[in-house]
Amino acid sequence: MAFEEKAPSYDEWFLKNRNVLYSEVRLIKYFLEKYWVGRSLSVGCGSALFESILREMNMGSG
Repeated sequence: MAFEEKAPSYDEWFLKNRNVLYSEVRLIKYFLEKYWVGRSLSVGCGSALFESILREMNMGSG
């Protein structure tokens, strides 16, 4: 089954388990702050749930 078909249930699980969601986002944010040297490209990342949260944390380039 293609990921596109599973993406809504994947996001739904994370939204029901926000402690896990934000724990993982904080981990990504940590590494972006530590090693980010400019713009980044997110490819094949489903609904971009994590990216949208990072953008809210002023981590995305828009």
